[in-house]
Parts: sequence; C-alpha cells; structure tokens
Amino acid sequence: MTALEARTEPTERRVRVRDRFTPMVLVIIAGAIARVVLVPISFGQDFVVWRLVSSALLHGRNFYAHPPAHLPGGPYGYLPLFAYVELPFRLLSNVTPVSFTILGKLPVLAGDVGVAWGIAAWCRRSGLSYRTEVLAVALWWLNPLVLYNGAFYGRFDSLCLAFLLAALLAGPPVPRGEGRRSRSPIYFGLGIAAKTFPAFVLPWFIRNGRERARFFWTTVLTTVLVSLPLIVLSPGDVVKSVLLYDTNKTPTNMSWLLPLSQMWGKDMTRAIGTFVLLGFFVSLIVLTKLELPEYCCAAFCAFIVFSKVVNEQYLVWVIPFLAVLYVTTRKRQHLWMLGLYTAIGSLLNPFVHPIGRQGTMPTEWVNVLLALSTAAYLIWLMADRRRTLAGEPVVVIDRYLDAPEIVEPAARGIDGWRDMGDTRETTPS
Repeated sequence: MTALEARTEPTERRVRVRDRFTPMVLVIIAGAIARVVLVPISFGQDFVVWRLVSSALLHGRNFYAHPPAHLPGGPYGYLPLFAYVELPFRLLSNVTPVSFTILGKLPVLAGDVGVAWGIAAWCRRSGLSYRTEVLAVALWWLNPLVLYNGAFYGRFDSLCLAFLLAALLAGPPVPRGEGRRSRSPIYFGLGIAAKTFPAFVLPWFIRNGRERARFFWTTVLTTVLVSLPLIVLSPGDVVKSVLLYDTNKTPTNMSWLLPLSQMWGKDMTRAIGTFVLLGFFVSLIVLTKLELPEYCCAAFCAFIVFSKVVNEQYLVWVIPFLAVLYVTTRKRQHLWMLGLYTAIGSLLNPFVHPIGRQGTMPTEWVNVLLALSTAAYLIWLMADRRRTLAGEPVVVIDRYLDAPEIVEPAARGIDGWRDMGDTRETTPS
C-alpha cells in the first residue's frame, strides 16, 4: 500500500461515517433514546384510563354504559378508536411478560413518529432546505413537552395529530389520475374517532375547501362507522361522555377562568365558562379567513383561550403547526409561542411543578399569561393575514390555490385545498 492510499483510506472512512450520521439521523437517535428511557419509568392518570377501558373491551363490556370501577377523571370522554387500538396490546400484556406500561405506549410512540414524518414531508413539499427540515422535525421530536406527554405520561394526542397531518398532506378529495380520490376524509374521520379535536378544523373546509360536501360527509361517515359498535349499544351514554361531561365542569387547571371561581363561586363560574365557550365556535368561523396551516394552529389556540378546562396536553396540538409556520415564514412570533407553550407545559403539570401545582393560587398568574399571550398571538395572525391580502410581501406556507384543471393528474402535496369558486377553468375538450 502506498503512502497516498494509506492517507485516503481514513478519509474515506470519515466520509462514510459523516454520511451515515447526518443531522436528521442524530436528531432521530437522540429522540429515540429519550423515549426508550422515559417509557418504562411511569405513566399518568390518563394511561390508567386506557388500561381500564381496554380491559373492559377485552371482556366484552361497554365502557360507556358501564364505566369500569375506579375510572379516574369520570367517564371515558373520547370516541372509541383508541380503545380499539389498545385492545391487542392489553391482550399481549396478559399473555406475555412485557408490561402494559411499555406495550400500551407503543401506539403513542407511533403517533410521535407519524407527526415527525408529517412535518418532514410538509417541509419537503414546501421546497425548504435540508437544514430547515431538520430544525422543524427537531422542534417536535426533541420537544420536552412532547416527550413528557407521550413517552412518559402516555397520552395519545400525537396519534390524532398524525392522522390530521396525513389528511392535510393527502390533499382534497378531487378526481385525480384514473379517477381516484385522496383518502384525506378517511384520515380526518379516524382522527376524530380517537379524539374530537381534529373536528375543530372542519369549519375551514366547509367554507373554503374543494369538494366540501364529499369531504364533510365522508369524514362524518368514517367517524360514525368506526364508533358504531358502541354507539348502537348506548347512544345516550356516548353523547353524555363525549359531548356533555366537560360542559358541566367548573374551570380547572390552566384556564384563565379559574381565579374567577374563587371570587364568584363555582356555580356562577361554571355558567360563565359555558357562555365563554360559545365564543370558541364564533372564533372558528372568524378564523376561516386564514390560510389552512395558520387556521389549524389558530383553531387549537382559540380552544386554549375559550375553554374552561385547559390541560397541558392541549398545548401539544399547536406545536407541529407552530414549528412548520416558523421554518416556512421565519417569523419569530411562531417560535415565541412554541417556546412559551413548551415551557409552561413542561413546568406546570401533574409530575413537574416547580412553581406550584395546576389549579392552585401560586400558578393562577400562569393561566392568565397563557390566555393573554395566546389571544395576542391570534390577533397578530389575523392582522398579519390582512397585511398579506393588502399586497405586502409576506412569505406563507402554501396558497392552496385551485389548479387550472378540475380533473388533476396524480398531484402530491398539501396545496390545492382552497376552492376558488367561479375562477376555476375546465379542461378543454
């Protein structure tokens, strides 16, 4: 071997190692290690609910009509898809030595992976650089609040978010190559069948979306079909558990209405909170003037402002959209909100609370700060949208404009959602 060959061999080895351990791979490895460490440590109260309802389902019991004994937090407040998902893992935990603490969190980890994939796909389809894509994924995959909420606590919000992102990336259900349509309504329906939060996005599609009737009714049909086995058995109990239970609660945890309950009493504040919640539905209509990515972010922010029950897990729903909005627009307001939500959710939860517990006097100022900053962010979003419409040069994610043809080729991407009405041109015959 010559001296030149001896020098080039280590250089080639370093190049191979560098190519193998790219920044994205390092981010994925770091997040995966964190999750492996956190999963077996403990779980939260919600995870006890998944264990009890999946056990009830395993024994053929309707957990809506006959809630399991010692079910924390009241009745099961979600549609049944996640209980179906947990069923095989509950069975495996009974017949294998692996704990349900580990097996039951596997769907949650799959949701984390799905959201990371969705963010990466969104960045690629928006034409962003590789480093920008790594940053966006890291803002989710390495986020302390996401790690706490999923791998540690065991909540399944990320799984629902993965369905939502898959629906957005699939595009509108318009005819494409060979007459096929995207499966976006099915993904939406599955997300709602797990947790109702994705339904907050539907007003945008009803007002602006293409094929809005097909989209809406396919989403509803998917949700109903998935939930039908238990809805048929006890429709009244399902409605009470999913829709009516939280409306009778007094303001709790991180709601800005909580301090009022100590001044005016719980009954008065409960009534005020129910009235304030009506403002949320009004805001969903007002916010439809935003573009779709901004609306997804704003809808979940509005719920944090108007809901009388606010938990740290609600903040997780905004993080993917704040990450994407920041890396695509480079506007610091999105990053500020992401940092604020991460800090509040990570430092004010049932397990970690250095400044005090949720729902107590020492943390009421955090509730007010959360509501005021979120409201200010929503106002800024609307004002920024007006500047865009006025013609100022503002970078946005996608314009979601209608394509020139009604029958499109097999288009990919997240553009094409917005219906331009009579401005569409048909394909010449």
